[in-house]
Order: sequence, then C-alpha cells, then structure tokens
Amino acid sequence: MATAPPFTSSSASLSVDTSFLARTRALQFSQLASLGLPPLYTAVTLYRRHPLTVNRFLRASWIGTASAALLGGGWELVMLQGMQPLELGEHAWAVGHDANRLRSQDYSLIGSFLGALTTSAVLWKRARKVHLVLGGAVLGEAAGFAANLYQSWAAPVRASLEVEKAEVVVIPEEKAAVVPEVGK
Repeated sequence: MATAPPFTSSSASLSVDTSFLARTRALQFSQLASLGLPPLYTAVTLYRRHPLTVNRFLRASWIGTASAALLGGGWELVMLQGMQPLELGEHAWAVGHDANRLRSQDYSLIGSFLGALTTSAVLWKRARKVHLVLGGAVLGEAAGFAANLYQSWAAPVRASLEVEKAEVVVIPEEKAAVVPEVGK
C-alpha cells in the first residue's frame, strides 16, 4: 500500500476531509439499514397481522434507510470533533484508499440504480412512483451490498479449497525446456 502524503491543516482541507468522512459513514449506515430494515419491517408487519402492501413496504424501506444515513453522517461528525487536523487527514486518506470499502460502495451504487429501474418497471401500478424509485434503490443497494459481502466472504473459502486440491509437480531437469537468452 502506498504511504500517505504529508498533510496540511488548512481550514479548507479540514472541511473537505470532514465532509468526506461523514458521507462515507452515512453510506455505511445506509448499506447496513438497507440490508436489515426491509426484512425487519416485513416481520413486524406480519407479526402484528397488518396488511403488507408494496407501497408501505417500499416507503418504510427508503425512509428508514434515509434516516439511518442521516444518523450515520451525524454520528461521524460528532466523533470527528475531538480529532487533531493531521489525524483527521490521515484517517481520511486511509478511508479513501481502502479497496474493500470502495468496492462495497461501488456494488451498492450499481445495485441502487438497477434496483430503482427494475422495481419501477415490475411494480409500476402497485405503488406511488416516488416510493417505487426510492424504495427500489434501497432494495438494489441491499442486493449490491449482499453480493459484495458474499464475494468477500466466499473468496477466501474458495481459495483455501483450491490450495488443498493443488498438487505439486516437480519436473526433472532433463525434461525441462531450455529457454535461450533474449538478444542472442
């Protein structure tokens, strides 16, 4: 991993770093809420024996996820209040260069776009348009985040299974190919 560049403590850089970290935390809370709130809403609604409608489900999904994003951004702003400027810059640099976090954000964003489009197309007459688009984006974000979690958890398992299956093959020196030097 690359080393962090020297940081400055100007008010502009502090503002940029703070807003970047708050947006990142808000997206992280949004991802977790999009994964947990729709099943939770469904379970609570069915437990209370209320009718489960598409419109209410999508509305609860996007309002709950938006609330979680606001909570996450506010939480990060409160947590950053006591940080020193150089510490803040280093933390922002580390968060910005975390490959797993960036991949997770990419999957969630792509899933949001696809979810908004497909939910709107499939359920066009079943709910209000704003709930279709925003609720579908939440469901797509959850699908993208779940796909990223599956890939990140399943990859080490697959790799360890492939290592166990691999055989070590030793080629005798007389059967090995002779590679001539380049330029001769």
